[in-house]
Amino acid sequence: MSLNKATLVGKILAEPESRFTNSDEPVVRLYVLTGTNTKLRVVCYKALAEKAGTLKVGDMILASGTLIAPSFKTQAGVTKKDFEINARDLYKISGSINSLNPISVSVQNFAKPSSSKPTQSSEEDLSEVLLEEEIPF
Repeated sequence: MSLNKATLVGKILAEPESRFTNSDEPVVRLYVLTGTNTKLRVVCYKALAEKAGTLKVGDMILASGTLIAPSFKTQAGVTKKDFEINARDLYKISGSINSLNPISVSVQNFAKPSSSKPTQSSEEDLSEVLLEEEIPF
């Protein structure tokens, strides 16, 4: 088990690259720009790859998985490391209408009321929503 876990939120920079392994399992590679202007590669396998293949340039995603740093040699013979996340979970948080989210919630649902009096609103109660995995903090 790897202890290198990572979660990122970012915008997809290029169309997803789809491939297949030697055993015909789908693999999708995404290039993501995070809020700190860091470019990372997110790699999705099997069923997650099929969902990731529907993403478009400009979609915002949340990806969680194992952080790895594969080494490679440049044409000049210099060995370099590149960082990528092997995704275990992937959620689309904005973009086109075909959402990968188990839940869609808009940010305006969490806005504070302008008056100090309690108001009756049509906001959804999300306390009963169970996610696939809970992240311990």
